[in-house]
Amino acid sequence: MAEKQKHDGRVKIGHYVLGDTLGVGTFGKVKTTR
Repeated sequence: MAEKQKHDGRVKIGHYVLGDTLGVGTFGKVKTTR
């Protein structure tokens, strides 16, 4: 599974830093990344 790290309130998965949530569905959330 992907490695998850949390720094300064941001969640990093692999090469991606998760941002705002765009939407929520039945099976999960859609988020922006950087």
